[in-house]
Parts: sequence; C-alpha cells; structure tokens
Amino acid sequence: MGLRCCTQRPPKQKREIKIGCFGVDGAGKTTILKMIKGEDPRGVLSTNGFSMIDMEYNDEFTIKVYDLGGHERIRDIWTNYYAEVSDTLEMIRQLLYSM
Repeated sequence: MGLRCCTQRPPKQKREIKIGCFGVDGAGKTTILKMIKGEDPRGVLSTNGFSMIDMEYNDEFTIKVYDLGGHERIRDIWTNYYAEVSDTLEMIRQLLYSM
C-alpha cells in the first residue's frame, strides 16, 4: 500500500502564462484577441476597465490575457498589471491621412 503511493506520479500541472494587452483606445486590442480565439470580432465594444481572456494550448499550458482598456482615464490602472504579467502585447493605432 505504501509502495503504490510512491510509484504513482502526480498529475502534470499546466504552465500558466499571463500576458498584458496594452494600447490606446481604438487600437484593436479586444478585436485581435477575439480573432486569435476564433471568435467573431464584429460588434466589439470599447473595454471599460479590463477583461480577462483564458485560452488553453495542447493541455500543456494556459494563457491568461489581461485585455486592458485604452482610454486616457483608464491608463492609470495599467501599472497595477505590469507586475502580474510575464509578457506584454502592445497594440498601436495608425491613422492614415489623405493629403
């Protein structure tokens, strides 16, 4: 009975990766994350505050993405998430002007 507990391996724990998605409002952060998940990005609304998106990859690891709102009044909360994440995804918005 004691030998059995020593020969069984504990279940393999999934590695967790936390990513912060940062960028100004209207840059497309939520839209690109929905597309990565295979969801329809039409009708996406501006993120007020933050939302969390969970994804899994091959039963090896889970990915948690903090999708942070980009409006100027929300950007002050970004610093609260820098210590929580191991990687960042930074989106920029490019505006094209006619001359």
